[in-house]
Amino acid sequence: MRLLASCVIYACVFISVLPSRYCAAASSAQIANSTSMPMAQMPTVAPLFIEDGDFSSTLVLVNAASIPTYADVSVRSLYGQTVAMKRIGLQAHSQQQVMIRELLSSAHASGITAGSITVMQDPDLTGLVVTAVLSMTRMSTFPSNYINQELAMPTGDGSQTLRAVADAEEGSPIISITSLSEIPQHLQVRCLRTTGKSFNKTITLSANET
Repeated sequence: MRLLASCVIYACVFISVLPSRYCAAASSAQIANSTSMPMAQMPTVAPLFIEDGDFSSTLVLVNAASIPTYADVSVRSLYGQTVAMKRIGLQAHSQQQVMIRELLSSAHASGITAGSITVMQDPDLTGLVVTAVLSMTRMSTFPSNYINQELAMPTGDGSQTLRAVADAEEGSPIISITSLSEIPQHLQVRCLRTTGKSFNKTITLSANET
C-alpha cells in the first residue's frame, strides 16, 4: 500500500487518499465560514495515522534551519480530542523520529488506534522551517508495505475543490478528511469510475474531527 495523494482544502480541512481498485476518484469540498480561522502560524497536518496490530506509524521531523529549534506534536483521536502532546527539540540541520505508539503509551492513550497529527513549529521562526513526513508501515505483510504522508500546511492560496486519481488496486478507496476548525464543516465528496457511474456523499465534520 502507498499514499496516493495528500491534499489541502482552503483554511480548515485536509484530505488524504489511499489507493484503490478504482481508476479515478474525485473529491470536492464546500467549506462554511472558511475565514473563521486566522492563517498565521497554522500547523502542518497528517490527516491520518494508524497504530494498531496491523499498522505502525512513525513521524519524522526535519529542521532545515542553521539554529536549534523545536516543534510541538499533537495527536488527535478520530473525534478531534487531543490525546497526546510532546515538544520535540531539534538541533540545527537535524532530524528526529517520533514513534506514535510510544507517544500514545506515555500519554496513557494506547487504546487510540487512528486519528490525525498536527505539528506546530516555534512561532518565532519565519517561514516553514520544520518539515515532517508520517510513515505508516503495514507489518502483517512480507515484505512490509509502506504509506508515506508529507505533512501539509493550509494557505490562503488553497482551493475549495480537490481532485485525486487512483490506479487499479484491490479493495475500496479510503479518503481521510481532517478539520482544523472549531466549528462544523460541510463537505461534498464525489467519486467517479471509469464505467461512467458516480456516487456522492455529504459529510459534516465536527470540530477537529477526522
